Amino acid sequence: MQVKPLIKSVICLLSISNDKSYLKIPFVVMISVEIIRAIETFKDLPENALISIANASEQFTLRRGQHVTDATTATDCMFSLTRGRIVVYNTSSTEQLAVTRIAETGSLLDVSTLFAAKELTEKKRALVISTVTAMPYRVIKQVCIDHPNILWRLSSAIVQQLHTAQMQLADKTFLDVTGRTAKQLLLLSGGEDEFSLPVTQEELAGIVGASRERVNKAIAALHKLGWIARKDRSYTILNKSALLNRARI
Repeated sequence: MQVKPLIKSVICLLSISNDKSYLKIPFVVMISVEIIRAIETFKDLPENALISIANASEQFTLRRGQHVTDATTATDCMFSLTRGRIVVYNTSSTEQLAVTRIAETGSLLDVSTLFAAKELTEKKRALVISTVTAMPYRVIKQVCIDHPNILWRLSSAIVQQLHTAQMQLADKTFLDVTGRTAKQLLLLSGGEDEFSLPVTQEELAGIVGASRERVNKAIAALHKLGWIARKDRSYTILNKSALLNRARI
């Protein structure tokens, strides 16, 4: 018998932020076992383990531009991006952005804190409407004790994030700003020739690892070469092979 999702509680809190660009805390929901089972890392866990995670977890929706901390009061949690896209970044004392990754649907966030307690400094902001599941560390730790095989999957998630960081470091060593900009435009396009840039110019600069001015010059250079066309946030890739070659992909 298939278990039907059971919504245990719904809290609808609507308040306008200072800039009124989005609604804060639009939707917080206690979740069903099926939502946890759909997470790749936990799909092979027995029913009792899935139930224990589901009973302690909650799911919430982020509007574009909203931070995770604005949408939930949950603390000491690991997050799963059920749907959407989230930018993870740090800010310097001068408010300069340093983007560490862009999380896609299915990504786990804040996994490493499960193994080494530390104060989280990374900020997480939705690039599109996104659904996030918050799972308390205390419950995940108990599941790991009871079912140690799950540690392999969690370790794999951390290794993937480290690999992404290593690739970013390598790109900054071996690619110039134009090459890194070409690579990120290809990645952000999602394989499409026509796309709308899902990040701000400042965030794109943070991903590339250069100033906003230098990234804008790189985009202008790619446009002048006839490899891309741009109108506001809309981009068209005109010569993908040239971009791939420039990005060394």
